[in-house]
Amino acid sequence: MDDLLIQTRESLAKYESSHPNLTNLWIKYIDIKVQNLENSLNHCKHAINLMNTTKDITNENILALHFIALLNNENE
Repeated sequence: MDDLLIQTRESLAKYESSHPNLTNLWIKYIDIKVQNLENSLNHCKHAINLMNTTKDITNENILALHFIALLNNENE
């Protein structure tokens, strides 16, 4: 994945002068996606740590937490 990111950024760099709007858009979009992936991996790492000390939750609890998260994001 790192190679693909590097290759993509290098390819975009070739067009910075002729297509600055498109390259900036893609660079920012990719940066956001990478940051979101890093955040998700950190959340997963935290969840893995919790698995050492807590019991599993039910599917109903997962669904309820998902809906709460959706409502919370809707209010922002």
